[in-house]
Amino acid sequence: MTIADVARRLKVSKATVSVALRGKPGVSERLAAKIRAAAKKMGYQLNPLLGIHMEQVRGSRPTRFQATIMWINSHPALELTRGHASYQEGLQGARRQAEGMGYALGEFWLGAPDMTAQSATRILRARNVAGLIIGPLPAAGGHLELGWEHFSAVALGYSLASPELHRVSNSQRATMQEAFAQLERVGYRRVGAIINEESNERVRRAWSSGAWDAYHARPPGLRVEPLFFHERERPLTPSTVAAWLRAHRPDGLIMEDCVAEILAGLGLLGLQPGRDIALVSRNVREGEKLLAGINQESAAVGAAAVNFLVGMIQRNERGVPEHPLQLLLNGTWQSGPSVVEKTPA
Repeated sequence: MTIADVARRLKVSKATVSVALRGKPGVSERLAAKIRAAAKKMGYQLNPLLGIHMEQVRGSRPTRFQATIMWINSHPALELTRGHASYQEGLQGARRQAEGMGYALGEFWLGAPDMTAQSATRILRARNVAGLIIGPLPAAGGHLELGWEHFSAVALGYSLASPELHRVSNSQRATMQEAFAQLERVGYRRVGAIINEESNERVRRAWSSGAWDAYHARPPGLRVEPLFFHERERPLTPSTVAAWLRAHRPDGLIMEDCVAEILAGLGLLGLQPGRDIALVSRNVREGEKLLAGINQESAAVGAAAVNFLVGMIQRNERGVPEHPLQLLLNGTWQSGPSVVEKTPA
């Protein structure tokens, strides 16, 4: 059974059948569904070896435009994401990867005036958008309503609680564990963590999970309880940091948010990062000059999301998946002056 047989049965061109079976734009959804149903009934099966060969042939040619995919921005104001380094790195990484594969990637803002789920779906379909990347939402536990049945879609991170889509993210639990492991590798034994409960909820408590895992893996005399704070309900203050340092006497500290307050707390006790205590960020930018830490590779996460999404588009997988998958990327350790290696690496 071949594409030509299916085309003759339905009285359409072979190109139309090929486009429909590969989930490419250019054929109406109604006709594509009819073609897929007929092909399945007639027993047509794609030859995977032939598909690989054709991809190699296409790969030897200049990349041509394939389709449009859209990065969904659900923040209440666009400027809220413009100054967020990780968000922008993810977007740019996704855009570079999409363009290299022949896809155009645009940014679609759900917060535009009078925008509803119905109007957003209508606009995206009118623009012939094949797939969606759901950018990180402004808060944990978010919900989005769109006509998911019309799109292939993948979410970045865990801030989108429903619907449950396929997800691509940095492995935050592994990031925390790696930060502890790197400090232990260079001679630090009493390592603690300061954790923002709001950011912890955004990643489904992966930060606290990694911290408590490291806590229980150490002998009782070397355990340091994490310090938790909440930006609105229990803000972090320099005095809170200083009191925690006095009580637990860590020689290493892992943190991300409220750096100014943490540095001020160290200052109250006359402690200097790198000299008196190791200071590690869970999220450093490439080229960071002051802090050692883990680069969460936001650009690589964005690029991986595009790869995942393009595969879905080519397999014509749309809607909310029955069994959502998770693709987790590890971060990369970056040395810095805030961590002095006490023992040889």
